[in-house]
Amino acid sequence: TADDHLVLWHDDDLPAPGRKLPIARTTLAALRAVDLGGGERIATLAEGMDLARGRAGLMIDLKAGGLARDLVATARRCDFAPIVACGHYWGSLRRIKLLDPAIGVAFTLHRTWRRPLGAIQIERGHADAVTVNWRIIDQQLVRRYHACGVAVLAWTVDDPAQMRRLLALGVDGLTSNRADLFAAVGD
Repeated sequence: TADDHLVLWHDDDLPAPGRKLPIARTTLAALRAVDLGGGERIATLAEGMDLARGRAGLMIDLKAGGLARDLVATARRCDFAPIVACGHYWGSLRRIKLLDPAIGVAFTLHRTWRRPLGAIQIERGHADAVTVNWRIIDQQLVRRYHACGVAVLAWTVDDPAQMRRLLALGVDGLTSNRADLFAAVGD
């Protein structure tokens, strides 16, 4: 936020009545003034950690660069683990790993996953995992990264047939908007 709070929100903007509030240029107080429905308000990363404690780990998808120091400081202050940070901000992800090797990092790949720079960074041990759009995952991708000891995580899979196909290819994890479908596939 404009006043240096890490918040949990997927997009750059928070929808507010009649406008969108750019998170990076809006104070936490102004963001919290927005009712997201049913009285729900935007949460800070620290609040998310408190909520998840003892129930789940967190995968934090970075939406901006330069957040490494604040993310690690929040995790330490909250004494929270396990955490995996993912995203396109490879410099920030490498910095997170340097600041706290216990925090996992996952580089997000797109259709250009075969691009040499990404492969070299990952194969040199700069990533614990890759997060990949499920549409481009094939056996070659899974084999390549498994051979390096890197987990393959597919996003965002909301179709049971695709979930089964990806699990058969050997992906290590799936993200989905439909936990109910994923639970049924896992049975």
